[in-house]
Amino acid sequence: MDAVIAFDQTEETRKKHNERVALIKHLLENRTFASRECLSNPYLFSPDMLLQYQELSDVKGRFHGIPEATARELSEVSSFFADIETIKTQYDVFSFVQNTLRQKYISLRGVSLIESRLKGLSGRRFYYSLLNGGEFHKVVASKNGTYIAENVKNPLFDNVNGVSLDLSQREAIVKEEISTLVVAGAGTGKTTTICGKVLYLMEAMGVDKNDILLLSYSKNSAGDLKAKIGKIETGMAVSTFHSLGLGIIDDTNNEKQDVDDQYDAIVESFFREEMFRDQSVSSNILLYYSQFFSSGQTHHFHDEGELFESLKMNEYTTIKDEMMAYAKSNGDRLTIKKERVKSDEELAIANFYFLHGIKYEYEAPYLKQTSASQKRQYKPDFILIDYQIYHEHYGINRSGETPQYDSEAGQKYLLSMA
Repeated sequence: MDAVIAFDQTEETRKKHNERVALIKHLLENRTFASRECLSNPYLFSPDMLLQYQELSDVKGRFHGIPEATARELSEVSSFFADIETIKTQYDVFSFVQNTLRQKYISLRGVSLIESRLKGLSGRRFYYSLLNGGEFHKVVASKNGTYIAENVKNPLFDNVNGVSLDLSQREAIVKEEISTLVVAGAGTGKTTTICGKVLYLMEAMGVDKNDILLLSYSKNSAGDLKAKIGKIETGMAVSTFHSLGLGIIDDTNNEKQDVDDQYDAIVESFFREEMFRDQSVSSNILLYYSQFFSSGQTHHFHDEGELFESLKMNEYTTIKDEMMAYAKSNGDRLTIKKERVKSDEELAIANFYFLHGIKYEYEAPYLKQTSASQKRQYKPDFILIDYQIYHEHYGINRSGETPQYDSEAGQKYLLSMA
């Protein structure tokens, strides 16, 4: 009876052994298919199958007489599936790279995002060739090169305001970057390139003109841009950066803003008043003028006599003459405090107050809110600070007339007074 039991146990062990050997053989024969299935989406790979492949690492210790080559295969297969977490991490990045590369044009921002994701990969072994050795750069160069070559041939570029764009201009237009820097000299076609970009966006890309905003730095360049764009499409939004910002503030606050243009007066006020309130600031300014400020004097005199003879040749002017000359050259009327005023009368009033020690502020906002969405805050000409007295100067003669204006403008001025 004992012999029968022993035989049955041995037979059971033999059966399990053979089943295990058969399974190992099956796993080795299907390792290529299984690894591909795992790489295609490691999150969907069967947990049971994963466990079976991972357990292959223990086969060599449990089975005697396994050939060295087979043992090496078992080790490689089990190592692959044991690295499942790394594979998942790389799969996430691989999927992101693939999705990015599906775009018809890959921007520099897209490349940068891929590179940043690649930096987060750990380990030396890459399971996806696209992630290894900058392979994706080759794909990007190929796709973008093909895209640009095809789109620069667009007939739209043959006539942009009567000009056929060259290859550099066309490439700058068709590249789908977040920003494109075009460096070129005056009169070489930068504005024409912008016009070509607008035409391309609307005609080739189907962009609505109301979704396009054209910005420039100066009023003159914005005006030139608006005139040239107007030949392509009317009603385009063209603005300077400053006017755009001012408009946004107006809309946000539902109030017409006023822009302070008294730059010289602000600087003058600082040196006359503010700097003395901070000892460190006044000390630094004194140090600068005493040790570092250069007057531009380059000639050195041998003695005081030579200096005096040189000084006699100079043309000296009074402060008043200098101020009048400065105001005339800049088309402004400048007060002693360097404020820009609008009339000779305001200039006389401001200087009178200053010379008599009466503290005033020019065009300070009125104490009560008067602004609205289409109207700026009321700013009387002067406020006498120590007395809280407002002084509004009107440009009329004793008869209440405005001889400086024509009839229509004069009536408008009188209406504003009322």
